[in-house]
Amino acid sequence: MWLRYSSGGDIAFYEGDAMFDFTLTNGTFLLLYPEDAHFMGLNTQKDINVRKIVFKIQVDKEK
Repeated sequence: MWLRYSSGGDIAFYEGDAMFDFTLTNGTFLLLYPEDAHFMGLNTQKDINVRKIVFKIQVDKEK
């Protein structure tokens, strides 16, 4: 369920039940699309440095 959108942070807030869980391991990555709600930053073991890169690519949906 959609709660609110913050244009300053370019982020939308939702609430709902998780549909699945996954754990990223060293050397892996996750590709998410704009329609994929996600909650990241949870750690299952110890504190580590994580790199997060966000690419926003405009797509022509008419083709």
